[in-house]
Order: sequence, then C-alpha cells, then structure tokens
Amino acid sequence: MTEMTVTVKGKEVRFNSDFTNDEALRVIAKLAGNTFAENLCRQWKERNSLSNKQWAWVHRLATTSTGTKHYRLEGTMDNITSVVKEYEHKIYLVHGQEVQLVLATSKSKVKNSINVVDGKPFDKAKWFGRIRISGGVPVFEAGRDVTQDVLRFVQMFALDPMEIVISYETL
Repeated sequence: MTEMTVTVKGKEVRFNSDFTNDEALRVIAKLAGNTFAENLCRQWKERNSLSNKQWAWVHRLATTSTGTKHYRLEGTMDNITSVVKEYEHKIYLVHGQEVQLVLATSKSKVKNSINVVDGKPFDKAKWFGRIRISGGVPVFEAGRDVTQDVLRFVQMFALDPMEIVISYETL
C-alpha cells in the first residue's frame, strides 16, 4: 500500500493505493466519459511517461472509480481458484457473518472471478465483492455489503486458502 497526495481545490487530499501503476492505468482506462482519465491514459500511451503528480491522480481515480474500493491481494489466483473449486459450497462464519466464495458462472457480470457472498438466495443475498485478476495479480473489489471482518477474511484466504479452509468455523 502506498500513501499518495493530490490537490483538490487548493487542498491536499491524502489517500492509500494498493495498485501498481500498471493496474491503476488499466482501471482508469475503463472509466467511460471521464476526460481527465482519458487524457492521462493518452499521455501515457504517447510519451510512456507521467509526472509524479499525474501518477498520483491515476491512482486517485482508480481507487475512487465508481465508488468501488480495490484491494490488492497476496497469493496467486490459480491457488485461490483451485481451493474455491474444491470447497465452493462451504460457508464460513466470520464474526457471526456467513461468507461463501463462489466461482462466477458464464452468466456472471465478471467472468473468471470469485464472488464473495453470504450464501443466501440471489434476491436476498448480501454481496461483499469479488476477487478477480488485475495486472496479473488477484484484486478484491469491495461490494456494497463488505465489512472490515469480511475484507480481512478475504485477504487471509488469498494468502493461504487451505489454512482458512481448515481453521475457520463453517456451517
């Protein structure tokens, strides 16, 4: 995690970014209609260089895009995915909250990802977020219902999935 600063209306705003520069660029390249993001991406493509202030803005835009917070995870997606495949129907109890890791289907909004939910039927489910690949590394995109406890669980799962399967209380 890197602490960065941008200036907004004459005031410094400090924030943390879990992205590498390449990951942050990939995120902002998808921000349709954001001319500032488009200009930063165009400058990078044309010059293969950005100033430190521009990089800070790239990270700021990436971390605040669509209100979604992204957390870079340790571990490999292959390792995470293989354990989720084997134990997909397992529901973990995280400080009283049920949590289930489910592989995305062909009908999912983001394919090749892992949805983090509470295991309830779709129309009543809590959606904590998804684990996906960004720039070759796993990233957790926090969803509307995420809590700090669930975020910590996802981070620990990514680091050592089998340890979590073995040690966490399940339903």
